Amino acid sequence: MRAPIEPGADGAVTFGQIFTVQPFGNTLMTRSFTGAQIKAILESGVGATPSASVLVPSSTLTYTIDNTRPAGDRITQLAFNGQPLDLAARYRVTVNSFLDQGGDGYVGLSEGTDPTVGGLDLDALEAWLSAVPVRAVPETPRVRVIE
Repeated sequence: MRAPIEPGADGAVTFGQIFTVQPFGNTLMTRSFTGAQIKAILESGVGATPSASVLVPSSTLTYTIDNTRPAGDRITQLAFNGQPLDLAARYRVTVNSFLDQGGDGYVGLSEGTDPTVGGLDLDALEAWLSAVPVRAVPETPRVRVIE
């Protein structure tokens, strides 16, 4: 998302606000990955130098980027639903088409199996905001960065 969404006093969010944060019209892609592949994808995005672009996952995935560690070994404390990510297990991951094609340096997202093409990210965000009540941002960050 490109900017925060500030609901009105009545909790309403306009289509214009949604478009401001999701203006590109990316298609959603869902694929299956092993936990090891997910860790490797996150490592690719962090790269050889500390990343200015952090991939913020869904609320079920948390991790730490430790920039004091060598490239390729910076992702630590990787967890799914509060439990260490099982590197051998398979997970379904949905991203937009920009990330799917290696955008922001996250290579490997197009290598998952069982691909499913979804709708537009803008439409999905609008549907989610319509279905889920407005709530505060969680106090516990999903991604922690150690400089």
